[in-house]
Amino acid sequence: MVELLVAMGIAAFVPIGIGGVVYLLFIAPSIGNARLDAEHDLQNAATWIARDGNMASAFTTRPTPYYGDFTWTDWSGASPTYYTSTYSYSGQALQRTLDSGTVSPATTILARHIAQQGDIVFSSGLGVVTATITSTTSSAQGPVVLTTTVTAKLRPTLAESVPTPVPPGTWPPGNCTQLVPVTSPLNPKLGFYFVITTDSFGTISATWNIAAKSKIEIWIYLGTPFGLGSGTSSTKPGDVLALVIADDWVNGITLTVTSDPMPAGAYTIYFWNDENKSNVETVSAPVTYMNSSCP
Repeated sequence: MVELLVAMGIAAFVPIGIGGVVYLLFIAPSIGNARLDAEHDLQNAATWIARDGNMASAFTTRPTPYYGDFTWTDWSGASPTYYTSTYSYSGQALQRTLDSGTVSPATTILARHIAQQGDIVFSSGLGVVTATITSTTSSAQGPVVLTTTVTAKLRPTLAESVPTPVPPGTWPPGNCTQLVPVTSPLNPKLGFYFVITTDSFGTISATWNIAAKSKIEIWIYLGTPFGLGSGTSSTKPGDVLALVIADDWVNGITLTVTSDPMPAGAYTIYFWNDENKSNVETVSAPVTYMNSSCP
């Protein structure tokens, strides 16, 4: 009788043990993989929307299957280049098509698990574009649904920032070059801001030369969002509450950013170390701008 009771007890636990093994071997990894796929969708889409939004001077909504167009002008060459970045929905995917008018448009898939067109919503107003993105992936226990919202600040247009338009090719270059004392080494995920004052219409250019290959960014803002002078800040460049007039990044040792021609006023140059663990050693950081009495 005792033997029978022991055998019955063991048999009762066998299904539970097998169920746990099945969950650990098949179901849990399936859920984890589905979540990773959804997170990749959201991160990739949010990164491109934020970058296009910060480059653009305008966003125009479009009917289905499109979401809208970011548009901006690159004035750095001998003649202006007009860019249009179009976001659209196709085959449960979010697509980005970049058209510069000089080469064939290039289309990239940013997110592959968008269940329906309405799972992405763009809205804009007061110089800000907001996109809410929902990614839906499948797992052994059913769908995994993740949502994120990204906000991008549009640049001021040339008409907004320059009182009197100047024909292309006649914009004056900066006549004052100043070496910025960027904190060195600059810790990971830390920025150094430097305020300049221009006294006439012209471009602003900033260069950052560093000792070893790293992920670095330079942003130029209208005004003094950090205050006057210079210093360090942990505020991410895209979170700074100011109008962006120029920005770029590189995974290398040299980066130069040049703005459109801007009127006289105060501007902030922000040097950002985007590395997660590595410090950045600065070799030099010259800034060139319009100022008749160069500091």
